[in-house]
Amino acid sequence: NIKLVGWPWANELGGQCTEALIRSRVGKKFNTLEEFYSYAKVSSHDHHWNENGHKLVSEYVYLPYLKEML
Repeated sequence: NIKLVGWPWANELGGQCTEALIRSRVGKKFNTLEEFYSYAKVSSHDHHWNENGHKLVSEYVYLPYLKEML
């Protein structure tokens, strides 16, 4: 039995997307969604994760997944 963090990775299917998981944990650090995007995304037009965003993904998605698997 493998439990994946947030699976399924879509809010519409009863899970949580990666961004929702991270925002639920660090959202209070940012006053607005724009501040979060400015910190964690490539740009306001490109919502891929930047270096900071990848660190958040590692901390709040990937590492918990590894702990679950070990």
